[in-house]
Amino acid sequence: MAQDLLLLSARDWLRENLNVAGIGPESIEVMFDGRPSPACGDWFVALHEGEWRVDETIGQADLSLPETFGAFVTVTRKVGVAPFDRIGTDILARQWRGLIAVCRKLIVQPSGLHMNYAHMNAWNALIGPTGVDASDVNYHPLVFQGAAATQPQGSAWFGARGQKTNPPCGLSKTLSFAKAQRCQKIEIAT
Repeated sequence: MAQDLLLLSARDWLRENLNVAGIGPESIEVMFDGRPSPACGDWFVALHEGEWRVDETIGQADLSLPETFGAFVTVTRKVGVAPFDRIGTDILARQWRGLIAVCRKLIVQPSGLHMNYAHMNAWNALIGPTGVDASDVNYHPLVFQGAAATQPQGSAWFGARGQKTNPPCGLSKTLSFAKAQRCQKIEIAT
């Protein structure tokens, strides 16, 4: 119940805090992978599963489950609004509004997810009351790990029929976040 709520809390956090014209709440969603919804507008932000593993740095205990979680955030921008020779300047590297600039806003605070304890508290709130044991909570936020190279995307990326186009229909960039930690108390039935 932590990985799913991490994705949902990150979605809700970005919906409330990401302030970029053209990216409304309906353009930010948890998806199976990084592909956008077929009905997306010019922008789409997909949150999808990252790492989920036992965290051996916390230490193993018989009565707890120490885990580390991550998330991927894939940002897609359609390129039909720019001629082919301007995709790099107008879509990818446009100052303040290009794909790279928007990715930066997803990383750094106040809207971004890197080392954001306010987002971690929102994640804890979704998990619900944890009782009196303060160890049964998420206690480390997501940490930005890196970004993949920008990828050109054809019509299939958008769930559309048609042949692969040259120039591309859109560009996407995937950000990787990891190291969110939780130590869940294991209840013992008596």
